[in-house]
Amino acid sequence: MQPLLGRLTTQLKTVLDRIPRERRTQALVSFGLMGVAIVVILIWAFRPQYKPLYADLSLEDSGEIVQLLQKEHIPYRLDQEGRRILVL
Repeated sequence: MQPLLGRLTTQLKTVLDRIPRERRTQALVSFGLMGVAIVVILIWAFRPQYKPLYADLSLEDSGEIVQLLQKEHIPYRLDQEGRRILVL
């Protein structure tokens, strides 16, 4: 008795052999594109969401705050040409 995985592989090969080559290629390309789309969606969905800490700052104030954030190893981003600070 073949292991389950071996039987499934054999059955899949039999089914694929019955499908014309053109259709197999289309199916593989479609599955590949779906896989890429799923990966892109997952990356987008689980990216870090930065939230505003301060807005409408002068560049001097922004610089001081950034130094404190760096000292504390707090992840941040600057927005609006350095006038807004976003943190995780």
